[in-house]
Parts: sequence; C-alpha cells; structure tokens
Amino acid sequence: MYATAWGYAYRLRDNHLQLFEMAGLLHEIGKIGIPDRVLQKPDRLSAQEYSMMELQPQVGAEILKAAGASPILINTIGIIGQDFSVLQNPQAPDVWAMAARLIRVIDAYDSMTSRSVYRDPKSTEEAIGELLRNAGSQFDPKLARSFAQLVLKPNTEIEERVQKYWSQKFPSIAKRYCFRFNIHELHASFDSS
Repeated sequence: MYATAWGYAYRLRDNHLQLFEMAGLLHEIGKIGIPDRVLQKPDRLSAQEYSMMELQPQVGAEILKAAGASPILINTIGIIGQDFSVLQNPQAPDVWAMAARLIRVIDAYDSMTSRSVYRDPKSTEEAIGELLRNAGSQFDPKLARSFAQLVLKPNTEIEERVQKYWSQKFPSIAKRYCFRFNIHELHASFDSS
C-alpha cells in the first residue's frame, strides 16, 4: 500500500505503478526457500543463517522466472537486497531499478515499525530517522526523503485513492488491512491480525 501511495504522490504511470505494487507484494517470495527456524529465530542469526537470508532476493527472482513473470519484475526482485552504495549504477533511469530501491526503503520501514520475534517495533519517527541516517549508503537518498515526507505528512486525498484502488483491485486484502487506510494507522491493523 505504501508503494501505491508513493506512486500516486509522484504521479507514476499506471504500468510503472503496477510494477511497484507487484514488487512490493512479491519481494519476499524467496523466503519460501528459507527454513522457518531461520525466519522465526528470536536470536541473532549465525553467519550461515545470515547468508541464507541474503540469498532471498535471488531465490525470489528464480521462483518468479520459473513462474513466467516479466523480466522487469524478475530484475526488480533480484536487486532489492542490494545497498544503494553498491549498486553499479544507482542513477540508472530504469524503472525496475527505481522500484527496487523504493521497495528497499518501504521494506526497511515496515520491518522497523512492525513487531517481530526478536524486537519491539520502532515508532514512525525512529524508523524515519533510521532511514534518513542510512540514506546514501543503504538507501537511495531521494527516495528515502520522499518516502519520509509521504509518511510524516499524510495526504487525505492520496489515502482515499489508495483505499479505493486496493478495495477494487485486491478486495480480500483491502477488507482485512485497509478498511480505513491511513498511513499512520496501517501498522496497527497488521499488528492486530
């Protein structure tokens, strides 16, 4: 839903918006190949377990390739795990590279503000601060700043468009998670489910 809101705020074309949404929905599909004992481990991961987790984007890309997904979506999923500072060409105009960089920002924010087996959630402000501190190394600085602005200064018109869009396109997801879409309340609906 964050990818949709960002896409509306920055007036993405429909086909680009669809890529951002699909990447957001499928970016962790590679976790299918990671044992639950690793995914749900309450302690620090060992070096071997961490290596498994780092392979998740590439495994996801292979799963999508085998399923016949578009090459653009496969490329997007395959590079989501890369830090901004190590991308070969972080200024590339390719929409899939930008989608991967944005999903990396959104995923980090979602991870920090959601409850997990190993830590309590951070506040919105703490998570945004972390994103901005790591802008330029882990995250695309322009995308981190624009996402922070989207989250910290909600736009009622955009929130209403996102709710309507998701209610029409993904009714079962929307019914459960965005009956009242509000960027500040979104995590409360996930935590209570």
